[in-house]
Parts: sequence; structure tokens; C-alpha cells
Amino acid sequence: MVHRDQGKMVQEVAADVGLVAPPSRYVLSEENRPITVAQQAKLVIPIVDVSRLAMPDDVEEAAKLRSALQSWGLFVVTGHGMTKEFLDEILEATRKFFHLPLEEKLKCGNVIDGVKFQNEGYGIDRIDSDEQILDWCDRLWLQLQPEDERRLQFWPQNLRFDLHINCCPR
Repeated sequence: MVHRDQGKMVQEVAADVGLVAPPSRYVLSEENRPITVAQQAKLVIPIVDVSRLAMPDDVEEAAKLRSALQSWGLFVVTGHGMTKEFLDEILEATRKFFHLPLEEKLKCGNVIDGVKFQNEGYGIDRIDSDEQILDWCDRLWLQLQPEDERRLQFWPQNLRFDLHINCCPR
């Protein structure tokens, strides 16, 4: 299916002056909705210390990772070795990117020649059917490792230096 023809960027949909609620393609049925905010307040997102994963005898941290992926699908990462200053720089570069005009962001689009979808780049998720419920988000997905698989043509200009050079030195 042709990805771009099936769905607009969420930014485009949200800009519709008459829009008072997300279109039905973005709304999960009642039975498929996640738990409520009140229920979430009682839950604690798993925390995994990735520095411990490199220790061959640390089966406890590996078990925490496995459990987090199976039960949550995500986790908070500690022990990654990145400084707060570096993470703040990346967060600021990301904010700047998402505040760019849509036309600028689409220069890093995840659809090639208007038809070939790929994960890497800016856009919405792949649309496989007309019945598919879509996520209410635009996203930027960048390949960092392995280095030889980075395709900088899909990287925003403001992130090329910050991530490609500073984040992943040779």
C-alpha cells in the first residue's frame, strides 16, 4: 500500500481548524484501550542498569530486562554512561527539530519517492490496512548502530553533527 497517500502527518491532521477530536482512525475501541491513568499511578516502570548487563554473572539484571520487555515493552535505562549535559543537548536538538515547519521535517521523511516506506526518518508508522488504528504521533527514527548502517540522508541537519560525530565517536 502507498504509505503517504493513506495517512497525513499528525501535525497536518491536528492543524485542521474544524477538528474537535482525533479522527476515528486514531481511536482504539474500548476493549483495546490501555489501563486508565488512575491505574497507571499505582504502577512503576521497570528500571534496568545497562552497565550491569555487561557483567556475565549478573543474571538478576538480565532477568529484569527480560521481564520489562515481556510485561511492559519498555523500561527506564540507567548506567548508560551518557552525561546529563549530553542528554540535555540531544533533547534540545530534538525539540528544535519537532518545532521546524512540516516542510523542513519532511526533507527527512521516511517515505522514499512518495511510495517506499522505511522505518528510518521522520513520519508516521507504516499503514498496512485501511482498518488499522494509527498512533497519534509523528516520530523520528534514526539508526545509530552499527555505524555502517547509518543513512545520514534521513537525519535532520541539526542532529547530524550532534549524534553522528559526538554521540558515536570512532
